[in-house]
Amino acid sequence: MPLSITWAQQHNTLIVPLQKTIPDKVYSTGGGIVNAFYCLISNSANAITGSYNATAVQNGNPLFTDSDNNNYSLSTGSPAIDTGDSSLYANAATATDLAGSPRLSGDKIDIGVYERPSSDCSITTTWNGSSWSNGIPVNYDYAVVIAGNYNSGTNGIITACSLTVTGGNVIVNSGNSFMIKKAVTVDPSATLKFENNAHLTQSGTSNSNSGVIEVHRNSSELFRQDYTMWASPVSGQGLREFSPETVYSRFYSYNPTTDNFGGIFSTATAPDINFAEGQGYLIRMPNGAPEAGYVEGTTSIMYDGTFSGTPNNGNIAKAVVPVSQGVQGYNAIGNPYPSPISIPAFFAANNGNTDGTIYLWRRKNGSEIASAYCTVNAQGEYVDNGQLETESPNGFIQTGQGFIVKALTNTINFNNSMRSATTSHDGSFFRMNNNTTDIAHEAHRIWLNLLKDNTQIAQMLVGYRSNATMGIDLGIDAPFINDVETGLNSVIDDKAYAIQGRSLPFDENDTVPLQFMTNASGSYTISIDHMDGIFFEEQDIFLKDNLLGVTHNIKGSAYSFTSDAGIFNTRFEVIYVENALSTDEPKLDTNTLIIYKKERSLIINSGIAITENVKVYDMRGRLVYERRNINAGETII
Repeated sequence: MPLSITWAQQHNTLIVPLQKTIPDKVYSTGGGIVNAFYCLISNSANAITGSYNATAVQNGNPLFTDSDNNNYSLSTGSPAIDTGDSSLYANAATATDLAGSPRLSGDKIDIGVYERPSSDCSITTTWNGSSWSNGIPVNYDYAVVIAGNYNSGTNGIITACSLTVTGGNVIVNSGNSFMIKKAVTVDPSATLKFENNAHLTQSGTSNSNSGVIEVHRNSSELFRQDYTMWASPVSGQGLREFSPETVYSRFYSYNPTTDNFGGIFSTATAPDINFAEGQGYLIRMPNGAPEAGYVEGTTSIMYDGTFSGTPNNGNIAKAVVPVSQGVQGYNAIGNPYPSPISIPAFFAANNGNTDGTIYLWRRKNGSEIASAYCTVNAQGEYVDNGQLETESPNGFIQTGQGFIVKALTNTINFNNSMRSATTSHDGSFFRMNNNTTDIAHEAHRIWLNLLKDNTQIAQMLVGYRSNATMGIDLGIDAPFINDVETGLNSVIDDKAYAIQGRSLPFDENDTVPLQFMTNASGSYTISIDHMDGIFFEEQDIFLKDNLLGVTHNIKGSAYSFTSDAGIFNTRFEVIYVENALSTDEPKLDTNTLIIYKKERSLIINSGIAITENVKVYDMRGRLVYERRNINAGETII
C-alpha cells in the first residue's frame, strides 16, 4: 500500500514508499508486535521495525500500472507471492492461483496482492457482553460465539464464517447487516433480532441454520382496509400469529388456475397455518389501532410485521403453475430471505422460467379504477399505478415482500447470490427515491401518465435501449397485467405493454402506437411524468390524436381529451417530428362530442374544442334548455 502505516496487523499488503526517494517503515506505535502476512515489500529500505512476526513477507519491488496517476494495480511481469508455498514469483505473468487458474485478466494481473489460502472458521472468538476473546470478527476466518448482550449500533456489524448465539439479546440495528458464510445457530435461552432494514446474508446452497431469529419489517403507510402482499423470511411463522388483529376472513392466497385470490380461513376458530417458503400472501391491515382516525379510515399507519422462526437460506425451488397448463401463469411468490434480493439477479437465475416481469401489489381500498400492481422488468425499469406510497423499488425486492410473476416453467428459483447486504436501497416496500435501477445499457426513456379528475390512474414507459429490438424482448418489454378496464399502454403485435423497449440508434421518424382504454365516458389527461437521455435534452416529443387530427407537443404541456368507453388502439401515437400539415386545433364532429351523465348532472364535453352555445330538445322537438356564451370545452346541465 503506497503510504506510511502505523497499525499492528498487515494482511495481503503491498508496502511501498509514499515518496519514491524516502523509504517507509512499518511499526507499532504502541510498542506491540507487528504481524505481517503475505506482504510484498518494495526494496529492503522499506522495512518492518521493532518486534514482528512475518509469514510469507518478501522483498519484491512490485511493478504498478501507473503509480504516477495513482493506479496501483500490478502490471504484467510484476513480482508476486505464490499462495501455495509462499515463495516469490520473479515474474507473475505465468502465475496461477491455488485452483490453477491464471492470475491474469487480459494482460493485467487481476489483483494487487495474491490472496492467501482460505481458512474459514479457523479462529474462534467469543463475545462476553463487553469484549471479544480473540479479536474482532471482520472476515470469514472467524467462527463467532455471542454469549452476552450485543448491539450492532454500539458494538459493530459482524462478518464471520459462522454465528452461534448462546446467551444474551443480540440486536442488529436498522441499516446494519450481519454477513455470515455458513450456519446461524441461536440457543433457546438467547435472542437474535433484526430490526426493520437490518439484514442477514449467507452463502452456500443449503440451509444448516437452527434456532429462532426475529425479523421486523415495516409496511408502507396504509389505511385500515388496505392490504400488503407479504412473504416470510423464516420458517415456522404462522399467518394469523403474524397479523393477529387482521380479520380472519382477510387472509388471501392466489389461485393460479382461477386467477383469483381466495380466503384462507373459513372461520374465526380455524387453526393457523404457516407461511410457505417463497409464497406471497395478501393480508389486510389490523382491524383496529390506537391512532386517532385509523378505524374511521382517515388515518394511515405503518404496520410493524414481526417474523419469528428459523432463517431461510440456500437454494430454494418454488413450485408454480405455468402457462403450459392452460392458464395465464400468474403466481404469487415472495422473497424468502431475511435480506433484500436483486431483481436483475432474480431474473438471471430464472432465465426462461418467467416472462421477465414482476408485479408489485399496491392498491388503496376503494380505488378500483387503477391497476392494483406496479410493474418492474428485468432491467429494474419501473412504472407505478398512481397509488400512494408507490415509488421505485430501485432494483430490489425487500425482506418480507411478496410479488406476482408469470411462470413459463414449473419452478421459480431463489439462491443466495441474489441477496444483498447493502442498505442504500432500503425503505418500506415502496417508500424510496423515485429512481429506476439500471442499467448497464444506453437508454433514453419517457414515462407517460394517464389522469382522470387530476388524479393519476396509470403509467407507461417507452424507451430506446442498446439491448432492445423493435419486437418483443423478454425481460425488457413488460406486459400490462390487465386487471382493470382503464389504462394507457404501448402496443406490440396488438398486445398492451406497460413497459416497452425499442432499438437504438434512435430514429426521430419512429412512431409508437398507444392503447387507451376506459370503461367510463369522460375527460382524461395524458402527461409526461419524467424522462431521461435525449428526451431530457433537446429531443421533441409529440402526442398525436388521430381521432381529432391533433398533434400536441406533450413535452410542453399535458394533453386533455374526452372519450367514450372502449378500447382504442389507433387513436393515440407518440411521435418525435411534427408534420408540417399537423395542427393543434381539433376537428369537431359527432364522433368527438361526448355526452354523459355524472350523478344528477349531464356533461357535454367537446374536448379541447370550444363550445359557444348549447340547445337541448326533447323527443317532440321542443326546446327545453338553452345556454349561450359558454366558451369552454365542457358544459354541465
